[in-house]
Amino acid sequence: MTLRALLLGIFLSMSLVGSLQAQSLSSEDIDRIAASVVMIVGLQNGEPFSQGTGTIVDSRGIIYTNRHVIEGAEDLAIFMLEDINERPALRYYASEVATFQDLDFSILQIDRDARGAIVLPTQLNLPAITLTQRDARRGERIYTFGYPGTGDGYLVVTSGLITTIQNGDIGGTRQPVWYQTDAEISPGNSGGLAVSLEGELIGIPTSVNAEDRTLGRLGGILPFRAVQALAEAGANTIRVTGRGSAPSGGGTQQTTPPQPSGPQPTTGGPTGFVFTCDNVEVTNGVEIVVNQMRPGFTYVATVIGLANFDPVLYVGETNRPDQGLCNDDSPDAANVAVNLPIISGTFQANNRSSYLSFTHNNRDLTDISFIIGSYGSTPGEFILVLEGMAVTEGDGAGDPFSVYVTPGMLATGDPFMVAMIGMEQQLDPYFFAVDNSGNNVIGPNGRPLACDDGGTQYCSGDSFSMRGVQVRTADGRLYNADEYDAVLVIDPSTIPNPTTFFFSSVERRTFGKYLLVFLFSTR
Repeated sequence: MTLRALLLGIFLSMSLVGSLQAQSLSSEDIDRIAASVVMIVGLQNGEPFSQGTGTIVDSRGIIYTNRHVIEGAEDLAIFMLEDINERPALRYYASEVATFQDLDFSILQIDRDARGAIVLPTQLNLPAITLTQRDARRGERIYTFGYPGTGDGYLVVTSGLITTIQNGDIGGTRQPVWYQTDAEISPGNSGGLAVSLEGELIGIPTSVNAEDRTLGRLGGILPFRAVQALAEAGANTIRVTGRGSAPSGGGTQQTTPPQPSGPQPTTGGPTGFVFTCDNVEVTNGVEIVVNQMRPGFTYVATVIGLANFDPVLYVGETNRPDQGLCNDDSPDAANVAVNLPIISGTFQANNRSSYLSFTHNNRDLTDISFIIGSYGSTPGEFILVLEGMAVTEGDGAGDPFSVYVTPGMLATGDPFMVAMIGMEQQLDPYFFAVDNSGNNVIGPNGRPLACDDGGTQYCSGDSFSMRGVQVRTADGRLYNADEYDAVLVIDPSTIPNPTTFFFSSVERRTFGKYLLVFLFSTR
């Protein structure tokens, strides 16, 4: 063999090795991706009922999986890897927050630790997979990650090619809605992860199509892009089963409201949150954050000022404060009225009341901020009525709302009130409070701050009977509170900042829609 032929052979061998290496994930990539893949164990009566796989797609604990993985489960245990060569360990519990009717797909939210203690999404910083924005290609090599029954409880990684791509129509656009692959997929892989050679999420292994005569098998993968497009095509294609799930019926805002400048932290103003609405600067804003509101559904917020308080309302995503909505005076508030014994009398919305109907269309759960101040930043009191919430079987600990204590609230020396009123007779409301670490807030009697039936021993804190309280909503319907509804009157100087209230029902035994009513004072 000549020297030239020898060198050519070495060059071709090195090229082939490089080509093969370029068509595989490194062990480091596999370890990194595996950290975001979880085992999901469905529980019934506290015992294992089903098993599948899921993928963390957001560091705040959002998990993608198949609907059939969690169907019939009363609770969902989440197991995560500590060592890729060991079985995963129980780390968290999660709740179903959204399910797509037209696809075998569900979204979960981690909401409790392994002991069952509440964890807030903002407390989590979990490993999450990168979401791809492209479709897979026929012949493209992929890797699958999951916990099939054949793996004896260990993580299993397989590879193969995209063999078939099937198109369908979503939102009037023709695009891939189903992939098939020759990568090995077995029961338990469902809900898991299929990634590209770049480690990007391609889709969710969902099913296996087997042929008995030749024993041929092809695995089915639900493309991530199909799920994303379906969500963006319209909320009517989504069945929401978790917190804040019931649409209020109020519809979206029909008029274009004045655009606000972004609210600033409490330290930005002398008494509270600062924002500008239609050239009106508000410096005494009081903020309530709806944690992890899901896309496509509507909350209706109405603010009634007491005495000379002229409310201004801002609503927007906390991570995009310059793109929210605001309202000063709205005729849409006209029907709303509240009768509260704590302030003696019925308070009717007027031409100075504020109103916004808010829907966000991000594909992810999103924190939504409601900030209320007054025209001219004058001191006073206001009532905030929120519509659009429901206690459902898919809820975890409950719907979380965070209240931020401002200098203006403290300066008044007045307490604030939070009330939960069932809109359906069967619902028995209950709520409790936690700090930013998920620990129970302790009430004045040394017990966790919580309320079942207003004005009874089942409320830990200042309370009163809700019998006789009435709320008329934006659509003109009148709701009469009863002795089973819950209310607390709280000194803001005695609670952490922020304090998060979880709204649910007693032992989660009853379900239905509810209203929230807040009473605040600010300077």
